Amino acid sequence: MKRKNTRLWIMAALLAAAMLLTACGTGGSAGSGTGAAGSAASEASAEAAEAGSAASEVSAEGEGSAASAEAPSCGDTVSAAQAMEMDADTVIIPEENLDPYFAIREIDDTVYQRIVGKSFSEDGEISRDDLRYLRVLHVGFDGQTRIGELIVNRAAAEDVLAVFRELYEKRYQIRKMVLVDQYYDIHMEKYEALDRGNQADCVSIEDDNTSAFNYRVASNNSEVLSNHGRGFAIDLNPYENPYVNADGSLDGPDGSAEYMDRSKATEENHMLKDGDTAVSAFKAHGFSWGGDWEGDKDYQHFDYEQQK
Repeated sequence: MKRKNTRLWIMAALLAAAMLLTACGTGGSAGSGTGAAGSAASEASAEAAEAGSAASEVSAEGEGSAASAEAPSCGDTVSAAQAMEMDADTVIIPEENLDPYFAIREIDDTVYQRIVGKSFSEDGEISRDDLRYLRVLHVGFDGQTRIGELIVNRAAAEDVLAVFRELYEKRYQIRKMVLVDQYYDIHMEKYEALDRGNQADCVSIEDDNTSAFNYRVASNNSEVLSNHGRGFAIDLNPYENPYVNADGSLDGPDGSAEYMDRSKATEENHMLKDGDTAVSAFKAHGFSWGGDWEGDKDYQHFDYEQQK
């Protein structure tokens, strides 16, 4: 129940920022419902009272990834051009040619306004031109096709796009993929001691969100910029793939304890293991996996090793 209550808390907070729903699924940009599975948005609304003061603690401005054009009816196919105007995490039926749905773009002004002062620092060592915005498709835990978005370093963009294209074609399930900026204005008391970037990262993990760029220090070393801060790292299905310390203790969401026994890892329960579809795809495109680390294990984490 702890996991469900935490996710409902986050969903209620996001819904409080802006009740933005698309015709065929729940949009996932800042201020919209999470759409984690099936009727999650309506469930979160029903549970909003139980979430207590969550709504009052949210100060998100509710900016979306793009102004949604007139949405097609549920059951209609959605063109790549239409999909680009929809919020990430929206459920769609794509056309047969998948190529246009997997796109790499420069950080345009719309995306820049979503990230500046949040995951992107104007004073940081990573410039806007160092980064690329990716739109992809992924299969959700509900088996439906959803729009995903990531920001990564431009040196890694082609390989990242290839990984997620392969995962989609093999029907590998990813719960959610929206920019971490959606979580910057959601405050959880247990993370208040952390810097703002790591707070957002922890809330994103609680919501089982797959994410990449986030200009922040490493979670275990405040003196070192995380590879996420350079756009060279990706966390995949983080709730089911937590960070486990060398002493065997959990360093992640409390409810993730059930996923610490990696002997139970299967693609059906979304626990990553060496040789599975996702780990193999990432390694084939120049990434190392945190599950291979000596000592601490970061099962969700992939580092791009071909950094330039």
